[in-house]
Amino acid sequence: MDGDVAFVVAFFAIILALAGIALPEGDVGFAQGFRVVQTSQQFIPWAVFTKLNWHVEEFDLADEFNLTEDEFVPSVNGYYLFCGHVTLINLGDGKKIICSIFKNGARHAEGRSTVGGIDYVGVFVSEILYLTTDDVIDLRVYHSHGASRYTSGSGVGVAFSGWRLY
Repeated sequence: MDGDVAFVVAFFAIILALAGIALPEGDVGFAQGFRVVQTSQQFIPWAVFTKLNWHVEEFDLADEFNLTEDEFVPSVNGYYLFCGHVTLINLGDGKKIICSIFKNGARHAEGRSTVGGIDYVGVFVSEILYLTTDDVIDLRVYHSHGASRYTSGSGVGVAFSGWRLY
């Protein structure tokens, strides 16, 4: 196993151990994963969770991310690690932003911040989930600005990725 891959496997084994999940010997995933990004701004209405639209698949190792539906459907049951971040432009002072991972249409994990009054406000969310081939995962954003906002529209500010751990 090459040094970089060995480091990644060790890193995720530690994360899983902290979550109380034992990594089976010799059964590491990492052959399945994706990263999608936005390349233009997205209109985000206020006070509603809005599914993020993705424009580019930087990679999709097992062809599991559907760019038309903006969602991930696993081809193999297992534990998956998801990471997402979103940046909104010109969120008002004292307003909140929430970035959430949705599983089968229900909010499952979130990252939130109450800041604002600045040009760009970003939040991050990550979660380890057990998925079956019937599950659907997407990333959504919510804000309380009082009027619609826009995402930053760049892969640096708005991205979503996932990896099968095992």
